[in-house]
Amino acid sequence: MTARAVPSSDRQALRALARRLRPEAATNRLPTLPEPSFVRLSAPPLAAPAVGPADPAPATRPMPAPPDDLAGSGGWGRLIEWCVVDLGVDSAILTDDRGLVIASAGLVDLDDAQGIAARLVIAFHQADRMGTARSPSMAIQLATGWLTGLRIDNGGDPVTLGIMAARPLDDATRDVLVGAIAHKLRDG
Repeated sequence: MTARAVPSSDRQALRALARRLRPEAATNRLPTLPEPSFVRLSAPPLAAPAVGPADPAPATRPMPAPPDDLAGSGGWGRLIEWCVVDLGVDSAILTDDRGLVIASAGLVDLDDAQGIAARLVIAFHQADRMGTARSPSMAIQLATGWLTGLRIDNGGDPVTLGIMAARPLDDATRDVLVGAIAHKLRDG
């Protein structure tokens, strides 16, 4: 750099330098542009849509109750089957905190369920590193739909429920699922 260098923040010095380098820039600030040789089509600006009364919320369907008989190890299978059949989700996978599948049902075969379950548990462990408290749920948009993960703590190692569906679970469905799994964990 030479001693004549000008910092880029000094606008007046830069304008003076531009006049010395291009004298015509000082006299003609804006060059005249020829008339365009193309046809310009323009529409009038759109008016804002009229806002009417708010549409009533769509009627919510009643939430089906979880199965009553959840006792024993077969109860997990009945609970997961209930998720798929009665809640209308594509697949449901229940896993322990190590990513081992406890039960699965739906469109996903067992090999894919094991891979999804392990990755979902890892995602929860990664989410825990982002905040100060454990993450109770997450929703991940996949190419084929949504994977909603729910982590239910049982006083020790949590269990994780993965639900694959067209949309993420709503709050009411999430609460019913967490309650049913917590009930199963308490009562065995």
